[in-house]
This record gives sequence, structure tokens and C-alpha cells, in this order.
Amino acid sequence: MAEAKSKFKLKQYAQLHEYLVKRLAYDCEIIGGPKGPDYWARTAIRAGLAGVLLSAVLVYFLSGSMLYAFAASPVVGFFAGYAVTTLPQSRAHAKIEAIERALPLFLSHLVSTYASRRNMREALLMSAHVDYGPLTKELVDAMRIYEATADVEQAFYRLKGFENRHITRTFDIISFAMESGVDIAKTLNMLTSDIQQNIEARDDKNSRTGLSVWMVFASSALFYPLFAGVGVTIITILETLLGAQLYSANDKGLLFFTLVFYLVVAVIIDAIYIGQVRYNSVRKGIVRFLPLMLGVAVAVLIISMTVLQTVLIG
Repeated sequence: MAEAKSKFKLKQYAQLHEYLVKRLAYDCEIIGGPKGPDYWARTAIRAGLAGVLLSAVLVYFLSGSMLYAFAASPVVGFFAGYAVTTLPQSRAHAKIEAIERALPLFLSHLVSTYASRRNMREALLMSAHVDYGPLTKELVDAMRIYEATADVEQAFYRLKGFENRHITRTFDIISFAMESGVDIAKTLNMLTSDIQQNIEARDDKNSRTGLSVWMVFASSALFYPLFAGVGVTIITILETLLGAQLYSANDKGLLFFTLVFYLVVAVIIDAIYIGQVRYNSVRKGIVRFLPLMLGVAVAVLIISMTVLQTVLIG
């Protein structure tokens, strides 16, 4: 019987690990480096298990209810594991954004070199010596593949696979020029202007919405959990002063569980709102903001409860 349970657990672990590896493979491929999807999958599972154990102990300590501890621990464990999976996703998004922002400078240098030499290969090789941040390494690797294979599509396959329309469009045009020898200087100039205008428009939008985004962030991650923690602490203070129990342990557990549930729901909704306003993408809001907002909110709630009780009650 014990052996059957052990095999079942190993099978469940293997299935979860395989699912996470597939899910994280694309982002890890973009990031590169030694930490692949297997590393992040294992780390996410460990973080989830640690979240389950620690949250069960913490919720029981704060609420005094074993029922709510068992109910909350899987939720906390899920979000702990999910937070780890968002790290490679956030890094991949940041890298793609950095490459996109480097395109205007890269294209300006490329057009200038191409205009004097009329050879796209030489222009790319010379441009690869300039520092464009993450784009430089990708460009160097692409040119190494091209020099070894003379296959344009294979050389720029990785850059075109970043699922960014500006990056894909740029290297589609460059690939066409290398294969056909057609003069594309005017096309690249127009593309440079278009990319620069889009980046400026996005930056202007972010500057105009930045204050509202941070106000939403602060209300969910700082103010509400702080007030919730103070409210729970006030109940404890009143009970200490009166020398009587105003609420049963079960009622206190229900109150604490309700506050935490509302906190999680509010943070998720606000993260979705921030992602839509800032990036026009719900997914980016959940990936970039949800783990940070939820982590800060939980920390503020716990600190406000424990510190106030220690200082005021002793």
C-alpha cells in the first residue's frame, strides 16, 4: 500500500514537472543561459510545497483554526509556485522589450553602413560590434549561424520567433535583402521611424497612466492589508482590555480567512487592470504585477498584525 502511494506521488510529480517544463520552455529559450525550464520547474514545485507548509503553520498561528489553515495552504502554495514561474516570463518580456527599444539605434547604424557599402552582410557584421544591449548577443549569434550555413532563415529564426511584430518585421526585411540583394535603405528608414513613433507613443501613455497605476498598486498591496491587519489587532486589543472574548476562535478564523480571500481577489483584479492599462495585456499584468503585489500585500498584513500586537499588547 505504501509503495503504491509512493508511486502515485512520483507519477503526479513527474506529470506536474513535465507540464511546467513545456510551459516554461519558450521563455527560457528567449532568456538563454544555464538555467533552463527543468531548473525553473523544480524550483516552482519546491516553492509551492514550502508555501503549503509555511502557510498552514502561519494561518493556524494567526487564526487558531486548523480548518482554515488546511483551506488556505493549497492556495498559498499555488501562488508561491506560480510566482516562481513568472520570473522567467518576466525576464523574457523584459529582454524582448529591450531588444525592441534598441531597434531604432541599430537600424540607424545599419542603414548608414549599408548606404556606404551596399552589402547587407558586411553592414550586419559591422553593426554587431556596437553595444545594443541584449540585441547585440542575438545578432552576433545569428551572424555566426549565417557564416556557418549561409542560410538566412536559419540565422534569424530565433529573432523572428520572439513574437514581437517590430522585431519580426525588421529581420524579415533584412532577410529579404540578404537573399535578393534589393536596396532596402528607404524601407529600413521608414521602419525605424515607425518603431520610434510607437515607442514614444507607448512611453507617453505610460507616463500619463503611471500615477493611476501606482495608486491602484498601493491601495491593493499596501493600504488595504495594513487596515485589515490593524482591524484584526484592534479586536485582540479590546479583548485584552475587557478581559473577555468578544468572538470565538471559529469566528476569528472566519474573519481572518474572509479578509485574506478578499485581499487575494482584489489583488488579482487590480493586477489585471494594471496590465490592461499599461500594456494592453491582461497576461502581462498577471505575470509582472500579480506576484509582486500579492507578496507585498501578504507581508504587510502579517507585519501589521504581528508588530502591532507585540508593541501594543506585549
